Amino acid sequence: MKKIVLALAAFSAFGAMALATTIDTSKFESSFEGFKTMEKVGVTGTFKDAKYTFGKDESSIKGQLTGAKAIFDPMSVEMEASAINLNMKNAFFGTFHKKEKIEVVFEKVTEGDKKGAITAKVKMNGRHTLVPLEYEIEDGKIEAKGVLDLNSFHLDKSLKSLTKAAAGHKGLTWSQVEIKFEAPIKE
Repeated sequence: MKKIVLALAAFSAFGAMALATTIDTSKFESSFEGFKTMEKVGVTGTFKDAKYTFGKDESSIKGQLTGAKAIFDPMSVEMEASAINLNMKNAFFGTFHKKEKIEVVFEKVTEGDKKGAITAKVKMNGRHTLVPLEYEIEDGKIEAKGVLDLNSFHLDKSLKSLTKAAAGHKGLTWSQVEIKFEAPIKE
């Protein structure tokens, strides 16, 4: 009887590993959405020069995301129009006190059933802050979102500079930026 129970336990563990859901890291994408005007109109963007590394445990989503790291070159920002690209490069990122790449590290991951939470450590302009993200798995993909507050990075001057340079902001650039990543999942 004991051998049967052990065999069933081993078979169940193997079956769970074989059916584990993981991320297709080769198709991982990230983006952000900043906001302008009194109506809080969104403007989306990404970084062309983005480098990703993932956690060492590839057997689960939690294992892949824990310790995952992204490095973005702010001067590779890609927005909806070339004029916006120039404003972001010159009037925003170009005014940072520290000229360095943006780094994001997923420090903690809580994995639930088709949902989860991530604590991301973001480094920008020489400062660090923790940003909570929530993710969902739906329609064959994982999508995570969180809100980053630029005030955490002492970017008041940069926000004012962008607001002044971008007439379309109508005098207001919001400090909140929605950050997002998505990727297909493998089951």
